[in-house]
Amino acid sequence: PGNINHYWFNDTSTGNNISNWYWDFGDGFISYLPSVEHTFSEGSTYTVCHAVGGNGPGGYCADTMYSTIITPTYYNLGGQVFAGNFPINNPNNTGDTAVVRLYRKTGIHFAEVASGQYFEYGYYFFLDVMEGNYVVHAELTPGSSAYQDYLPGYTGETRHWQQSQPVNLNTNDVFDANVIMPDLTPLETGPGTIEGSLLCIDNSYIDLRNRIIFLSQGGGIAAYTHTNEIGEFVFTNLPHSNYTLMAEIAGKYSRSLDIDLTGTITILSGLQLEVSSSYVFSKEDNPYTSFSDTRLFPNPATDIIMLEFTVNEPVNLISEVYSSTGITCISNHNSFDAGQNKANFNIGSLSPGIYLLALKSKEGQVLKTLKFAKR
Repeated sequence: PGNINHYWFNDTSTGNNISNWYWDFGDGFISYLPSVEHTFSEGSTYTVCHAVGGNGPGGYCADTMYSTIITPTYYNLGGQVFAGNFPINNPNNTGDTAVVRLYRKTGIHFAEVASGQYFEYGYYFFLDVMEGNYVVHAELTPGSSAYQDYLPGYTGETRHWQQSQPVNLNTNDVFDANVIMPDLTPLETGPGTIEGSLLCIDNSYIDLRNRIIFLSQGGGIAAYTHTNEIGEFVFTNLPHSNYTLMAEIAGKYSRSLDIDLTGTITILSGLQLEVSSSYVFSKEDNPYTSFSDTRLFPNPATDIIMLEFTVNEPVNLISEVYSSTGITCISNHNSFDAGQNKANFNIGSLSPGIYLLALKSKEGQVLKTLKFAKR
């Protein structure tokens, strides 16, 4: 963002004795470097010429190719960061600052393209953003007065990148891409400590510094922390309980790790929480459950809508209903047996419109989504 019509041109010619390079960008500028950066002064369609040459055994040889460059359109993107029901520092200054990260979303791939810290009335903005689909993430900085009173979140009021709602920048500016950080109820204190580190298990590079680690209890997130410079994390003063660890890195996958911190055990250290750029965990570790014979009826519905589905094994599910703007309207936690199951949802209080029902694992992974209409 802010780097309009800027391109990197790289020579990938093959052959021996190449000694001359020539670029003509179609706007009056040329270059004699093998690879070069160039910024077009205005948006348009350009024909770029690239030529290479050199002396070989048979004399001088050259080759030329042409490429058509159509510069993209740029828009402005902004919104407000909510801490619970109110934007930070609005209507009163609460002493909070949010770090907001902008991710470009291409399919299931996320690439961070910009970030900034914002505090004035909860507003954030990114200017001159290239057309495309984007996801926004926000969290309070450690110096904020309400730090760790609210969970970090993405557009769409969700804590996990897989369920985030992309913002479409293909027709006009967007200034209502709000991020809602839900309340985080403090845990009771106790003697327990959990220490561990992130481990990348595929061949891709993942920066393990300053990454969010969620600690869940009873199906809900109970606390979170960040990794240090070498990917280590620690939770202290935990009450005796069963917990689940999971890393939250946009565009990356994390294995969930169940923790038994009960009885006489007070310290668990040396844990390794595995992450990857692709879902490479074994079948036994796969949190996804196979659904079959899934149907949602009646559709459209007025007051009650019923979900009918079959699973191969017992499963704990989070079922959430989202509005077309990504707001969570209904959230339930249920356990289901292997075989055919039914679940009812009271939608009488919902406004007429189109909604999305998402079935998730206890770690927050989306397993199944279905659309329905409320009339």
